Amino acid sequence: MCKTSRKSEDYRAAARMCRDEGHSEDRVLAICGMLCNGYREKFQGANNTPHKKMTDGQTKESKLGCRDTFLYAFEKSVEESMKVHSELIDNLIELAWFKPQIDKILDRVKDFRWKDHGYVYKRILELTYFDEEYRPNNVIYDMIGIGKTEYYAKRDIAIIVFGMQMWIYCKKRQIEDMDKGRIPWKDIPKGYDDLTKLVPIEEL
Repeated sequence: MCKTSRKSEDYRAAARMCRDEGHSEDRVLAICGMLCNGYREKFQGANNTPHKKMTDGQTKESKLGCRDTFLYAFEKSVEESMKVHSELIDNLIELAWFKPQIDKILDRVKDFRWKDHGYVYKRILELTYFDEEYRPNNVIYDMIGIGKTEYYAKRDIAIIVFGMQMWIYCKKRQIEDMDKGRIPWKDIPKGYDDLTKLVPIEEL
């Protein structure tokens, strides 16, 4: 009877990030994997389409609305959440402020666990989902200098860390704006999953 191979320490650290915020790592991977894939497809299709022109006030309202949508979709089932996030991508593609926001989150991914440790995860995300040029996966892992199996394992970790860094950033900004009275107060969304039913982190 063969033993199931254990997850890497990086995977366990990413899973711990999720659970600390009330989410399961599998759910974050499913939802944020769809977000990343959807963004790549729609970004490539809209590459030559000019961004929507917005006033400063409209930009601010847009940021607040997209942030709220992203956060509270996590209260829904995976299917409902993915539907909401798919619609969110349609809006984000048209917004000039979103790509710089992605770059900010990618810099947080780079420092996953300790400074610059997550650089390979940042590169995987950039080349796979957020670059203007579309590349097949085999080209990407050759460019990074890792093998096929390692690429797919690290890509899952990269998506989870990216999703949780977005979540943590959005939650922090949401609380700040509620505390300052910029938006009405409401509870931060809770995770959908029962974490007590998951395999303990140390057993992954």
